[in-house]
Amino acid sequence: MKQTTIIFIAITFLFVVFSSCQKEDNSTVPSIAEASKMVQQGTWKVSQYIDCGEDETYHFSGYAITFNSYGVVTAVNNSITITGSWNTVSNLNQNEFYFQFGSAIPFCEIDDDCWHIIENTALKIRLEDECGGINDKDFLTLEKI
Repeated sequence: MKQTTIIFIAITFLFVVFSSCQKEDNSTVPSIAEASKMVQQGTWKVSQYIDCGEDETYHFSGYAITFNSYGVVTAVNNSITITGSWNTVSNLNQNEFYFQFGSAIPFCEIDDDCWHIIENTALKIRLEDECGGINDKDFLTLEKI
């Protein structure tokens, strides 16, 4: 009887220890309507752009980006103004973000991709896209200025 009680206590203890070690899912991916509304609030900057493993954030240095409710995105850096379009779409349980800037450098680098929204808060929007293969990813992070 004593041995059964000890085994029961040991199993209960192990269950509590291992169940408390489970990783919590703290990711923040709001609905597509919430994502669309959040991006329209305030001015943003590109805080990270990783293109197939290469950090190319410096191309976007100094640009202040705004999104309006009519699908127009504007990037301003001193006397340079670049205008394009943006859209959010919910597709197969994945929230997506699209940019269209045409040939406007440096923003033409990000406009041909279907960006998957992996995080969207009031201060940060993190996007990812496949780059050449399933394990290769592009990352684009916008942060509120």
